[in-house]
This record gives sequence, structure tokens and C-alpha cells, in this order.
Amino acid sequence: MVKDIKEQVDICKRLITLYGDKDIFDVINSLAEELGLSYPSNKPNKRTKKTINKYIEQIVKLNYDKRDKVEQLIDIVYKLGHCKSTYSDFTLTIEDFLIDEDILSNYEKEIAKSHSLLDKYNILQKYFKLALDDLRKKNSNLIKIIDSGVRANYNQLQQVIIGRGVIDTGLNKYFIAGNYAKGLSVDEYIKSSEGARKSIFDKTISTSKPGYLTRQLVYVLHPYKFTVDDCGTKKYLKLPYKKFSKEWFIGKYYLNPLTQKLELFAEDTEYNFDYILIRSILYCEKPVCRKCFGHIWHDCENIGIITAQTLGERGTQLTLRAFHTGSVYDIPQETIQTVNELKDLVYIDKYQNLVLAKNAYIRVPEHTILLKDNTVLTNLDLYINDNKLTLTTGMKLYIHKSDYYTENTSIAKLNVSSIANIITVLEALLRRKLIFSNLESLIYYLEILYTLFSYSAVFPLGMIELLVKATLDKDNITEFPIVKLPINLIPHIRGYGCTFEKARTALIYTLYSENYSNLAEKYDLFKYTDIKGVGYYIGKLLND
Repeated sequence: MVKDIKEQVDICKRLITLYGDKDIFDVINSLAEELGLSYPSNKPNKRTKKTINKYIEQIVKLNYDKRDKVEQLIDIVYKLGHCKSTYSDFTLTIEDFLIDEDILSNYEKEIAKSHSLLDKYNILQKYFKLALDDLRKKNSNLIKIIDSGVRANYNQLQQVIIGRGVIDTGLNKYFIAGNYAKGLSVDEYIKSSEGARKSIFDKTISTSKPGYLTRQLVYVLHPYKFTVDDCGTKKYLKLPYKKFSKEWFIGKYYLNPLTQKLELFAEDTEYNFDYILIRSILYCEKPVCRKCFGHIWHDCENIGIITAQTLGERGTQLTLRAFHTGSVYDIPQETIQTVNELKDLVYIDKYQNLVLAKNAYIRVPEHTILLKDNTVLTNLDLYINDNKLTLTTGMKLYIHKSDYYTENTSIAKLNVSSIANIITVLEALLRRKLIFSNLESLIYYLEILYTLFSYSAVFPLGMIELLVKATLDKDNITEFPIVKLPINLIPHIRGYGCTFEKARTALIYTLYSENYSNLAEKYDLFKYTDIKGVGYYIGKLLND
């Protein structure tokens, strides 16, 4: 054991001697050359966890046929990082947390004069930016850690040095002006405790939900496997390119309007047309082929299982994000910008509702999918006298049709709730039966799912398409209307529900899915709680 430790220490010393004082990207490029690997021509300007990961990801994509060499490169960079952190004298002191007293004093004065939640939030963000600049001028080690992306985030730093901000306790929304460095008042501490308790409850109650959702996704998607590389379909999904971000299309195969050839949409692809035609699983002539799904960097056969696990992992992350911030919520910048631009048309009342400032005509999109409590599932554009008002995910919409509305009409409620609820929203949407009357409404549903599942990195659009295809009642999407089936009924419709549900539950779902609920009532199915009872019921059903 001692020998092993000495060997590791020697490796660290050699790595520090060779690369310790060099720029990390120069080190990576030098290693890539030695190993015979290609690397990007341009180095990032910032040295952060995100840019380093992105740079290595680009090397992986450039050398997908040299997996062993790429693994060697990553292993050396990984060890160098551990060695650097072990040998460095980097540490934190109380001085790293302190900001200019004038910044705090002016912040407290402005907060005391403000009464609106949105105004207080804007003041907090204004002075937090000043505090960040102050820490950078002082060369604080704390800001170095957060800027690098290694530990913590700006939301947590804001709570430590300036103010906690908007706290959601479930029943009430508070603005906590105090910070952890200076200390909270008794009132602020009690209110903060309510928010912390809510985040603990959210974690406890919600953690099981994405696990069960993953299970359901596996049973819905597991039949889908790559059968061929190219099904040869000539049908393309037409999407408005400028409506969506470029990340939507990375990895998809599209029809180049200039060459009329099928090409892979990469990160450096330049596309300057209004619409884009992409190969889509929705038009795939096989269950799923590689060309319709899109390019994936690690090839596999059971793409259905991989998709289910990937989507389930996203759901777990959505649940845990709220816990790590103690129910502190960031009001979306789109909301702040919209209210500031349309201050003559809308204002925010004391209940955090968006309210009309004067009589106006409001146009609501025809294809709008809401939850039963009117929660908006993705960014929704309303038009007030031809002025765009963007409602973000989680807001509640109070008006449901295009019409002329009078002054002081409440339009929507601001989204000031914990992100932990998104997994509940996602679960409710997937378990809901939807009917699509045309392709536009189906694309809107696709957009909603993509928005809910995405939270940071580029997400493969092919996975969302596969989930949508697996839940439709038709393989051919050229014939409308199309029904989106509830995700919990699909295994029972396909005949393998008993493999993961109790026999009684499976039979209930199967009957319900086949619209035989009247028979279930007739025979009082709910009293049969075991296999024997279910067998008796099936016998009666067959005899009749």
C-alpha cells in the first residue's frame, strides 16, 4: 500500500513538473499531438469547468474512431487536476466573503423604499453585479472558485454576500433582504426556515417520482431498437428554423436547400433560411433508424432503453435543483424585460399578477396546452394590441381566448414557485390524453417536451421525437387527428402490462385503455384483489 502511494506521489510530481505552470488548453493540445489526436483550432477565452468540458467534448467528436487514445488523454487531464489541487496552497478566508460596505448600505436603503416583489428582485440583481465586480477587484479566491464552475453557483453566492431573495414556502412568497455573511434577523430566519423545510419536503416527496417515471418510460420505449442505418424515407419534418435555438438541430440530418443533399447539422453549421427540413423519427418507415434519429457519439442498438434512462435522469436533476437552493427562485429575465418594455400596457399587482393597465385586445395562440390549473408548459407569446408579451414556463394563464379585455383584467400570475414542481408538471402531461388536429399542434407538443426535459447541455431532439412516436396511436403522422395516449396505459394496450403491475391493476388499465370501463363496473372488478379473483373475472367475461 505504501509503495502504491509513493508511486502516485511520483506521478503527481512528474505531472506538476511537466505541465504545472502551463495553460490547461496548451496542455490538452500538447497531449493530443503526442497521442496523434486532432484538436480544435481555436482555444476558449475563459478557463472554466464548462469550457474545459466543452473543449474535451469537441476532441471526442473529432476522434470518435480513436476511443482508446481519447481515454488516455482524459485520464491524464483528470490526474493533473487532482495533482494541481493537492499541491496548490489555495484556501478561503473570511476576507474573501466581504464586500464594500457602501454597496450593502445603498442596497439596504433601496430595498427599504421598495414594496413590489419584482422591484426588490431587480434591486437585488443590480447590487449583486456590483458585489461581483468588487470581489473581482479584490482578487477574491471565492469568486475564482465560482467563476471556474468547480463549486457552488452565483445563486448561492448571492445569498451569502447580498441577500437571499425570493423565497417560496408553498403558501407564501417572501423577499429576504438579509444575507448569511452579515446574518439574518429573527423574522428573516423563521421565513427562511419555511423555505428550507419546503425544499426538504420537495426532495423527500418528489425524488421517487422521477424514479417511477423512468420505469414507465423504459416499459414504453424498450421495444424500440435500431434495425437499419437508413430507412430511405423521402419525408421530412418542416420546422421554422428561427423560432428554435440552434441547439435543437445539432446531430440531426437535414436537407441542404442549396445542394439538395442530406447533411449532418453540426455545431459550426451555418444555416440562413427561414425553414429547415430534417429527417425525423415521426416519418421513419421503420420503428427507428439511425438517420431519422440523428447522429449519436456512442453507437448502441437498444436506443429505446438509452432514451428512457436519459429522460429519467433529466427528471431527477429537475427535482434536485430546487433542494440545492433552499427554495430560492430566480424570476426569469424574459418576464422582467417584458414588463419593463410594456409598462404602459401591463403592471404587476401586490399578488404578483400581470394586470392590464388599460383596455386592450389580447390575442391568444390557438394551440395552447395547459394543465388543469392553467399552468403554462412552455414559453407562450400573447399579443396585446400587437405588442408581444411572453409568458414563461410555470406561469398561470387567466385568459383563454382572443378578445377585447378591460382595464385591470388579470392576464397571468408570475412564476414564483419552486422548480421541483416541474417533474409533477411533466408527469401530468405524459399521463394526459391529447388529440392533435394537425401537424402544427404536434410540433407544439414536441416543443413543450423539449423545453421541460432540457436544463443545461444540448439535448438530442431524436429522443424527444422517439418518446412522442411511442405515445401516438398511429405510426403514420400524415393522417390527422392523432391521439397521444397516456403513458401509463401504453404497456397495457400493447399487452405486457402484467410484467410490471399487479394483475388486478394491469387488468383495470387494460380494460380502461380498451374503453371497457363499463364492464369493469358491471362485474365490480375492484373487489378482485388477487390472481385467482382476476381469473374468475376473465372467465365470466369470456362466458358472456
